[in-house]
Amino acid sequence: MLDWVKFKAAIARKSTVRSWQRGLIVAVLPTVLFTTISRAVSLEQPQPLSTHANSDKVGHLPQLFAQRQERRIALVIGNSSYGGNASLKNPVNDAEDMKKALEEVGFSVIFLKNADKRSALNALNQFYQQLQKGGVGLFFYAGHGAEDSGKNYLIPIGAKIDAAYDLEDEAIPLNKVLRAMENAGNPLNIVMIDACRDNPLYKRRSGQQRGLASVDAPTGTFISFAAAPGQTAADGVGRNSPYTASFLKHVEAPGVPLPQLFQRIRESVRDQTRERQTTWDSSSIIGDFVFKAQPIQASPVVGTTSSPVSSSANTQASRNAEEFFKRGEQKYETGDYQGAIEAYSQAISLTPNNARAYNGRALAKDELDDTQGAITDLNQAINLDSNNAEAYKNRGVARWGLKDKQGAIADLNQAIRLEPDYGAAYFYRGLYKLVLGDKQGATQDLNQSLRESDQAIRLDPNDAEAYGVRGGGKFLLGDTQGAMVDFNQAIRLKPNDTGAYKTRGFLKSHVGDYKGAVTDYDQAIRLRQTNADAYTNRGFAKSQLGDHRGAIEDHNQALSLKPNNAKAYENRGLAKLGSGDKQGAIADFTQALRLQPDYAVAYYGRGLAKYNLNDKQGAIEDLSQAIRIEPDDASIYIERGKVRSELEDYQGALADYNQVIRLEPDNASVYNLRGVVKSNLGDNRGAIEDYNQAIRLKSDVAVYYANRGFSRSELKDYQGAISDYNQAIRLKPDDASYYSDRGLAKLSLRDYRGAIEDYNQAIRLKPGDAYVYNLRGNAKSNLRDNQGAIEDYNQAIRLKSDYAIAYSNLGSIKSEMGDLKGAEADYQEAARLYQQQGNMKAYRDVMNKLENLNNMDIPIGNPVLPRSPSLRL
Repeated sequence: MLDWVKFKAAIARKSTVRSWQRGLIVAVLPTVLFTTISRAVSLEQPQPLSTHANSDKVGHLPQLFAQRQERRIALVIGNSSYGGNASLKNPVNDAEDMKKALEEVGFSVIFLKNADKRSALNALNQFYQQLQKGGVGLFFYAGHGAEDSGKNYLIPIGAKIDAAYDLEDEAIPLNKVLRAMENAGNPLNIVMIDACRDNPLYKRRSGQQRGLASVDAPTGTFISFAAAPGQTAADGVGRNSPYTASFLKHVEAPGVPLPQLFQRIRESVRDQTRERQTTWDSSSIIGDFVFKAQPIQASPVVGTTSSPVSSSANTQASRNAEEFFKRGEQKYETGDYQGAIEAYSQAISLTPNNARAYNGRALAKDELDDTQGAITDLNQAINLDSNNAEAYKNRGVARWGLKDKQGAIADLNQAIRLEPDYGAAYFYRGLYKLVLGDKQGATQDLNQSLRESDQAIRLDPNDAEAYGVRGGGKFLLGDTQGAMVDFNQAIRLKPNDTGAYKTRGFLKSHVGDYKGAVTDYDQAIRLRQTNADAYTNRGFAKSQLGDHRGAIEDHNQALSLKPNNAKAYENRGLAKLGSGDKQGAIADFTQALRLQPDYAVAYYGRGLAKYNLNDKQGAIEDLSQAIRIEPDDASIYIERGKVRSELEDYQGALADYNQVIRLEPDNASVYNLRGVVKSNLGDNRGAIEDYNQAIRLKSDVAVYYANRGFSRSELKDYQGAISDYNQAIRLKPDDASYYSDRGLAKLSLRDYRGAIEDYNQAIRLKPGDAYVYNLRGNAKSNLRDNQGAIEDYNQAIRLKSDYAIAYSNLGSIKSEMGDLKGAEADYQEAARLYQQQGNMKAYRDVMNKLENLNNMDIPIGNPVLPRSPSLRL
């Protein structure tokens, strides 16, 4: 049976053994490597931001910002490939050019081209989640649109629209986009719709309005349509539509407020289309917004007249930028990632070619789960310095986070080409190769990372980051003890490194030192109270220690810091299940799956939670989903096989265990499991072969011998069975069941006194087992100790009031002693219980004994032997 103890062990195995590679990527090592190590290169080797050194003549600091630098996020969609005469020339071009233009003015862009409905809605959900973190949101759509009954719809690729009512199912209501942006609660949203092109889907229908309907902008929203209500818009004869081309032209102008910018766009569109097309806006925004800030102007030098920015002003700006950069570094180290982003942004505004600041801002964005924004900044860092190996390495790690596995490997390859001795890049490439199944390539890269780390440590014995890289490599290569030594040294050299404490805590969890892990996570949290991953990992360790309440509190804290943290929901589900809140556990696993639909561990956990609610079919469905995502994870097949066995789907269980043996041919426990299934299918010879293999692989497991003893008993090899039970008892002398099973084998060989000795021992170890009292009664009966047998049968009945076999055996003894009235009462009770339990064969046997009580010339027979020994998983 799958109880909580087994579930906890299974989850622990998946979280700290089978899936430790992914655990390092997602939760631990990026802090100590992707962050601490890579950023140290920038901190220790700063490059001058300006060649101007003389700043003494500058009397005042320049104005740093025309306005506060907002967090900016955009969703850009361009649909062209509708097929047939519905295809459009320019929307994909428009979207690609919009993406580039928006990135240049500070937007992180979620980009789709030729998107079907599902892809677009998934992107909208991602967009909404980013908007909830605050800042300016912008939605741009180019492609077909349609209006029906005053509602506007955006037409995805693949939509099948034969009538107006199809729009509800096939298209995306514009109001859905507006509601998502409004509900996000961010202060400003901009919506640009270039979707009014002449639409062949509606052109042939009478009574339909051309173009789109007017829309009132929700609070804090500016909406711009490429054409006025009821108008259609031109697709354009060049690369872009007139509307997009005008935006691309005017967005370059610095310092233009939002309404004036779109007024200029309106004038340009009218000019391009000879007044056949007029853009239309609706606004309810408060305050000012500009896409591109005014160029920074320095105050004039004291004692001079106003003049263009001087070299000394540039030098001062560079110094100021360096101060903002350092402020960003400090805020990052204290966990104030939003503050870090603002400081790096100010450094970038003063020195736009500041690749270090883009790299630092990327890391801060990544900490806030804005991985796409991080990649945008890293792209800029690489554009500014194509030989920046660090930026390539960091972008590779970020791409992996977005499941762009090929892109990640390509970036790490480039980092290594630029810096052949880049130990961290080798480490990450080795880690990713390991996850992708390239064990040989992984081993080569990880060994190379060790060599480079060794060299770095030889050159500088106080290089904490080099110890961190080497420790990570050792762990992945199986040297956990060596890894622990390296992380101990990293912490000694850099005692305030939160990442090192997190990683060492992870290693301690891996070896089962959960108390030590909690201590390390305590320290990581003390150093940085905003560290969501440290709370999540500490919560997991507390769960393993049985402190489920404390674990839930930690996961709650992690979720308050990172509300969309699927791992925290999954681990909280584990803790809730441990505390007995099975429904709450299922809710958390389900939420983890909403956030990360391909989260195999969450399916696994939810499946076992359903099992604990006796929803075995639901458990199988979830475990099957986990297998679909992780088809090479043997542990999931094992759990599904166990559930199938309980449902008596032995063929399905056999298939699962065969798959495990294919994946893990040296897994002794699964041979034991398969042996149990074969025995249930009546193939005891095949079962014995599997038990033999389990024992060859691991000869010190008592249950393997006990199960082989069962199959030998089934084949009437009682001496062989006794030999196996002897071995099981030698390995596990306090297991009562092994004595009772050996006693049953002795009983079958008529060694009644030996059987009684074993039953006495079983009762001493487990005095409440009715089954064993019944067995001892049988042995005593065969030795003609009828009074002793009656006492044992009565005790079995006291312990188990519906024990029909004991009533039947008691009736047999009483009939032999001539107590026919007592025998009749016991047989009647046995018959009643058998009938109630649906055991009609036993019911008929007892009824025959009742009939024979009136004819004492017919022997009643010996006591009924109970079931055979039970198989154990």
